[in-house]
Amino acid sequence: MILYSIGHSNVSIEAFVKLLIERQMEILVDVRSQPYSRYNPHFSRENLKRSLEENKIRYVFLGDSIGGKPQATGFRLENGGVDYDKLAESELFQKGLQQLIDTGTGARVSFMCAEADFKHCHRYWLITRALLKRGIEVKHILHSGALADTNADDFNVIQPSLF
Repeated sequence: MILYSIGHSNVSIEAFVKLLIERQMEILVDVRSQPYSRYNPHFSRENLKRSLEENKIRYVFLGDSIGGKPQATGFRLENGGVDYDKLAESELFQKGLQQLIDTGTGARVSFMCAEADFKHCHRYWLITRALLKRGIEVKHILHSGALADTNADDFNVIQPSLF
């Protein structure tokens, strides 16, 4: 199984949908904890859903379970960031991840957040890492139209040698 990820950033809805069509996506799973955009209102939940449906792409929202900013307490680090390791182990995240996998069974699916650069987003550090642990391949759709691959080794932090 292969799942894809994409970030909307500030591209036009037309350019965004074109990327999905070029990659033959059938379903877009929104993994934003807050599915709206003040600066890009075309990516707010209802507007996005309508644009996708006009192009025969189904919209699914899972940001309440696999979003990067959980509502539940207990997942914050001292610096205010999210403890993705702890979140990834939670029952809510695991159920949401399974829903994403089930949605991707037999269909071409991309999961989406706002950040264009996947390496600066929970799509990569939380969701992609969890999917790779389950043996699911993840490719990231870039705004250029190219695909970026990931593998489990991408997440290994190597201690530099002192000698």
